[in-house]
Amino acid sequence: MDPYTDTAVICAPPGHVLSPAVIDEVLSRIGQATDAVAAQHAQALRTGRDLAEEFERLERRRDPVMIALDPSLSLCGVRRLLIEEVEQQLARMMLEFAAWWSDVAACAVITTLTGTPLTLARVAAVSPRQEIPAGALDGVAVVPEAERQLAELALFMDTDRHPGITAVGGQEFAQRLGLEPRYLDNGEVVLHDSDWPEARRRRMWGEAWLSHNTPLLPPWCFMAQAMATARVPEPSATAILQVTHAVDLALAASIHSHLLVEAAIEMDGAGQEQQAAQTEAQGIAWMKIGDEIPAVLIAYAQTLTTHLPAVRRACAPAS
Repeated sequence: MDPYTDTAVICAPPGHVLSPAVIDEVLSRIGQATDAVAAQHAQALRTGRDLAEEFERLERRRDPVMIALDPSLSLCGVRRLLIEEVEQQLARMMLEFAAWWSDVAACAVITTLTGTPLTLARVAAVSPRQEIPAGALDGVAVVPEAERQLAELALFMDTDRHPGITAVGGQEFAQRLGLEPRYLDNGEVVLHDSDWPEARRRRMWGEAWLSHNTPLLPPWCFMAQAMATARVPEPSATAILQVTHAVDLALAASIHSHLLVEAAIEMDGAGQEQQAAQTEAQGIAWMKIGDEIPAVLIAYAQTLTTHLPAVRRACAPAS
């Protein structure tokens, strides 16, 4: 048997509708992967702190005048730089897996509450580092037509601009939307949906992901109404609404921090240094709440995964 399909939860056409048992297994496996990455990230943070302390200890021994050739100090410094790079990469990976888990968990709950199918293509759409066959996501990760036309116009303006005319950044704008410009032999530019995992996330979640590192999850008001209509038991409904509120708060904090930092820059440019410093401090305080987004997403995904069976029971036809 192919080792790849042997380890896969399921191998099926993109439109295949997932059964509750398969959805549960998918959520469990994504959760295990997310926990593994989170554990590696925590270990990298601990290693980084240990190396920083060791580097400082060795630095204190260094004579300020004499040259002390110390390979141990050099090695410690290099290892410290390497672990910082690893920690940053693991932090990004943890965010991507947490976003995937929370997205699939939300899809599982919403499709149960609304009685709609959940397809394999939808679950795989935002998977990190997952190769997906061409055309498999048609109709799933779609850029609004107005934005696609705007990207086409920007690319045309950049391609046919006269010398000395500043480019409008058409290629960067298209990539921001998750689109890939392809130049034909006749000079025409055609936009395609990029297969890059980050591009798929951008098409699915847009500005929420690009600016605030959060997937587009159902808001508190929608979840509250849907669960009330389905008569989801109070303990499960309360738990789901609590973590939904936490995600909404983290996203709001990230948005607010961006606005405050931008306002502080404008104030500083206008010579209002004191007000700028105060506003920047407020922005940083809100930013710390936004920095907890990966942990908030993991708690959200775990809670929805745990209470999904209760949601199913509430939505099951009366016997």
